[in-house]
Amino acid sequence: RSTSITEVRAHGSGAVVFTTPASTNVADPTNPCADPTFVFAGPRWKRFEEYEVNIASTPAYLHRSATLVDLVTAHEAWEKPFITDCPRPRGRAKYEAEFGGVTNRTASLVATLTPDGVNAVAFQSLAGTVCDGAAACVVLAFERKRILEADLALEEDLTRYGFQDFWTTGDTTAFDQSGGTWAVIDAATHEFGHFAGLGHVDASPALTMYPFVHDGAQTLGLGDMLGVVALY
Repeated sequence: RSTSITEVRAHGSGAVVFTTPASTNVADPTNPCADPTFVFAGPRWKRFEEYEVNIASTPAYLHRSATLVDLVTAHEAWEKPFITDCPRPRGRAKYEAEFGGVTNRTASLVATLTPDGVNAVAFQSLAGTVCDGAAACVVLAFERKRILEADLALEEDLTRYGFQDFWTTGDTTAFDQSGGTWAVIDAATHEFGHFAGLGHVDASPALTMYPFVHDGAQTLGLGDMLGVVALY
C-alpha cells in the first residue's frame, strides 16, 4: 500500500543481482501522454510463452469470469496497438500476450523461488514470501538476460495488511484512511509490465509502471509503451 521496489534475483540462489534505480529523465511527470520515461528490469523474453490463470484461486467475493477477463485484458494492454488514452508511439513492438488457459498451479516462484515450468497467475498468500507487503507481485526466473519463467501472484487477503481493502472487478482503484478497493485490472496491468521485463519508474506517478498502483493504471502512458517498443 505504501512502498515498493523492483529486485532482480539470481536464478537458483535467489541473490539480488539488480535493483531498479529511481528514474530521472521526466518530461512531464503529471501527464502520462508526455512522460517518455521507462526502466528495464534486466531480462526479457526471447520467445513468448503462454501464461495460465488459476481462476479457482479467485477470492469468493469476486466473480470468476469477470476476474479472468480483467487479467487477460491487463496483459493484452502491452501488445500493439496497446490499450491507452494517449497517441500511440511509432515503432514496432513484437511483444505477444499468450493466454494459455486455466491451471491449478500457484505462483511457485513467488512462494519458494522455485520454477515449475508454468507461467502461473494466481491469488495466494504473500505472507513470508519475497513479495510480503505487496498487493501483487511478479517474480522472474532468468538466465543470461533471458526470462525462463514468470509468475504473477495477487494477495488473496488484502485485509491482513491492516486496512479494509478488497479486490474489485470494477474500474476504480480508490482508498481512504480505513480501506478501499483495488481494481484487479489496474494492479494486473502494472504487474504484467514487470512480466514483460519493465521496472518501476519512481518519478513518474502518471505512468502504469509507477511503483504505487493507482486508478487508471489499466491504460498505458507514453513511457510504458516506449519501454515495450524498446525491449521488443
